[in-house]
Amino acid sequence: MLHSSSGLISIPTVEMNGFRKSAEIIVDHLVKQFKDEKGILYSSSETKSIPIAGGEVGGSQGFATFKQQQLQQTKDIPIDEATKERYIDRYGKNVEKIWTYYHQYQQSAQNYQVDTLLFAELNYTLEEECIYMPLDFFERRTGAIHFHSEVIKRNSDGVIAYLRDKLKWNTEETAYYKRELQLACH
Repeated sequence: MLHSSSGLISIPTVEMNGFRKSAEIIVDHLVKQFKDEKGILYSSSETKSIPIAGGEVGGSQGFATFKQQQLQQTKDIPIDEATKERYIDRYGKNVEKIWTYYHQYQQSAQNYQVDTLLFAELNYTLEEECIYMPLDFFERRTGAIHFHSEVIKRNSDGVIAYLRDKLKWNTEETAYYKRELQLACH
């Protein structure tokens, strides 16, 4: 556990799947710190009992079955199997909502000139994960800034236009978010 002079506490980890244990360590540390410094009592971490969004598939064995079912049920979606698997892995059971958005927003995706699957993911993250800015979407949710810059080049104007319309941004806000995304891409 690292403590910065600003008070930030962090745990460097190699694997992202250790987030529950990291959260538990930090919460339990803060609970002790609040008790020692301020006499405030909080319960220790309960992260083990908090379900992960999309994780309602019956554990790892249930997930393998769920994944195969999803691949079968999405035969009508003209996307390669590797991409479907990536989305199933990323969203778990919540991928079903993305498939629904895929069918629901095909025309809107064309109107905004955004790849249909990405547009479905954009709407999912707007409705279910409260993204607000293009940077939220392209960096923190899709990882496109780090791994798929061509996706941003192809879709950023449409994504920004859609977010502008959906979130009712004014001209200054739109320009700000566009510039923020451009700076992050360089």
